[in-house]
Amino acid sequence: MNGQVFVGEMQATFVLRQPKVSKPTNVYLICRVQGKQVKLSTGVKVYPDQWNKKKQEAYVSFRLPELDNRNNEITNSRINDLKCCFSDYKKYLCDNPDRIVDSLDILREYIYKDNPNMKQTSRQRRKPTENIILELRKMIDADTGLEEGSKERYFNVLNTLKSYLESINRQIGWKDLTLSLVKDFEVYVANTPVRGKLPKNTSVWNKMSCLLTVLRKAEQYEKIDFEAANLHKYKKPKKEEDNSEVSLSLEEIDRMYSLPLAGIEEQIRDLFVLQCNIGQRYSDLMLLNEGIMDIEQGIVTIV
Repeated sequence: MNGQVFVGEMQATFVLRQPKVSKPTNVYLICRVQGKQVKLSTGVKVYPDQWNKKKQEAYVSFRLPELDNRNNEITNSRINDLKCCFSDYKKYLCDNPDRIVDSLDILREYIYKDNPNMKQTSRQRRKPTENIILELRKMIDADTGLEEGSKERYFNVLNTLKSYLESINRQIGWKDLTLSLVKDFEVYVANTPVRGKLPKNTSVWNKMSCLLTVLRKAEQYEKIDFEAANLHKYKKPKKEEDNSEVSLSLEEIDRMYSLPLAGIEEQIRDLFVLQCNIGQRYSDLMLLNEGIMDIEQGIVTIV
C-alpha cells in the first residue's frame, strides 16, 4: 500500500440506471475505490417516479398500489442490507490494511456474497494472476492459527510476487507455480533495490521462506503438488554470516559476576548473569516478578 488511504471516508451512493424512463429501472450502488468510480448492480428495480433521490430509497405510501409498496419494500430491504455489507467491507479494510490493494475485488465479494452468479461474474473479470494472488490471500487470512505479524509478512511476499509478474507481463495459473518460477522470483527479489539498496542475503532468505510457506498452504488446499512442480528441490539462498554476535565464555561470565558494583548496576549485572546461566530469553526473564517464590528453599518457579 503506497500513500495514505482513508477508508472511513468511502461512501456508497444508490442511483437509478435510467432515472427518466417510465418503466422500472435498475438501482446501482456507486462508490470510489482505488481512485476509480465503481458501479455495482443491486439486483432490484424501482419506478423512477417512486424513487426518493435525497433519501436514496423507494417510496412506500398509502397513495401507491399495494403491489408497488411491496416491490419498493423489497428494494429498500436490499439497499439496507447493502449498506451493512459496505460498512462491514470498510471495517475489514481498516483491520487488514495490506489488503487494500485488492479492495475492489473484496468489495465485490461483500456486495455479491448472497448472489453466486454475480460472484462468478466478478471472478471472471479478474486476470488469472489476480485470481491466484487473491485465493492465496484468502487461504492465509482463513488460518486462525497465524499471528497478525506473520499474515502481514505473507501478504507482503504476495505483493512482491504480483509486482514481479507484472514487471515481466506474465499471467499465471496454479500449474505455473513451479521450481522455475520460484527461482526466477528469487533473482528478482535479490536484484530489486529496497530504499535505494539491494537487499541482503538474509532478507532474500526471509522472503523466499515466506513464499514457500504460502505455497505449502496452497498444497494443503490441493491447488498445487510440491513434488509434481519440483518445488521440493528448491534450496533457499544462504544467509550472511553475522559477525556482530558475541559469545561469552564461562570464565568471562564469572569475572563479570565478581566485579564490585552497587545499586542499579549490580542488579542489572546479576540479572544478566542469571539469564546467561539459566538460558532464558529476555521475555521469560521479565516473568520473574510473576513467578512462584519459595523463600525457604530460595527457588523461583516460572510457569
